[in-house]
Amino acid sequence: MRMIIGLLAASSISVAAHAADSATKPAGPCADAAYHALDFWSGSWTAIIPAGGPLPSGAAAETDVAAAAAKVERIVDGCAYLEHWDSEPFGDGQVSRGKGFHRYDAATGKWRQLWINNSGKENLSIGEPFEGGVRYTSERTGPNGETVINRQTIAPLADGTVRNSSDSSADGGKTWAPSYEFIYQRK
Repeated sequence: MRMIIGLLAASSISVAAHAADSATKPAGPCADAAYHALDFWSGSWTAIIPAGGPLPSGAAAETDVAAAAAKVERIVDGCAYLEHWDSEPFGDGQVSRGKGFHRYDAATGKWRQLWINNSGKENLSIGEPFEGGVRYTSERTGPNGETVINRQTIAPLADGTVRNSSDSSADGGKTWAPSYEFIYQRK
């Protein structure tokens, strides 16, 4: 009888371990490691503009400023990430809300991000692995008709936070100016 109970207990542990392992490593078409480049970013966060970083007004933050609540989750059987963004109201009282859909495209070996915000704008960026995360690049037309290159980097930091920053260039990539910098701290 003890042997039967022991075997049942051992098989229960084995089944539980297998179930936990398969919950963290999805099976199917999106199981490859390339689809997991943003796993470090999954979770609930407070996005901080660090001291010295650019505020929406263009001024530099004098101290760390809580900028937004953010959440990143794996969706569609682990084949994509959904980013939720809700900013704090800044000097103008406006709140920025947005959703980012991030997915790895195995056919091209690139990442794709579709960002849609509450001002009705959308942006599509193409990315590749960079600094343990992903760097996205997109282009837009500037105020004087010039092509502006934007590059956004989402990368883990050694202390467990995540850096999400963007800079832009209006001269074909010769010079770059910071657009934003956020340090994501886990809630």
